[in-house]
Amino acid sequence: YKMPTLDVFRGTDGTFHPKTEELIQYENGIKLGMESFGVNATLYFMQLKNFPSQDARIVNGKTVWVMDYVGESQSYGMELEAVAVPFKNFTLNLITTVQNHAYKNFEINREDYAGHWIQRIPKFIGEVIASYSWERITLHADYHYNGKRFANNANTIELPGFGVANFSASYEILIDQAQKITMTLHLLNAFN
Repeated sequence: YKMPTLDVFRGTDGTFHPKTEELIQYENGIKLGMESFGVNATLYFMQLKNFPSQDARIVNGKTVWVMDYVGESQSYGMELEAVAVPFKNFTLNLITTVQNHAYKNFEINREDYAGHWIQRIPKFIGEVIASYSWERITLHADYHYNGKRFANNANTIELPGFGVANFSASYEILIDQAQKITMTLHLLNAFN
């Protein structure tokens, strides 16, 4: 969700008349761990009612930020985290969220957005991380992916999914038993 501007919260523009939000959330999960593999899976449900939504509008010929307290949204899905050590010094992690979310009772300025995706929230988020260490050298690679999402409540402005790949290599120089220097080379957003 998009937070209102600080001035709106401080009440300096006279528009801040807070209402009580209602949040219902359930989570249930399982953890499994073995010597070379572990997994944590969590199912969740969340319902949010009467939450603030801020939007730019033209009022009397001027652009102003207006905050409305609007209906209801629901999200449910699964978060999965897994780690594996397939061989010595090599670690592989997978972190993902798959969710279904929508406005349920959501009307702003006489527009009904029930059934639309909640703005700026993808239905899929994933990350894969691999690292290998050998003596004082560590190699690291990760890939983060965010699925498509929408920039507005009407779901007319689609933001495409995107991925970011990062790589790093580091080397430790031991000064004495209590101190070390680590030199790291990072390559961030490698393919863009």
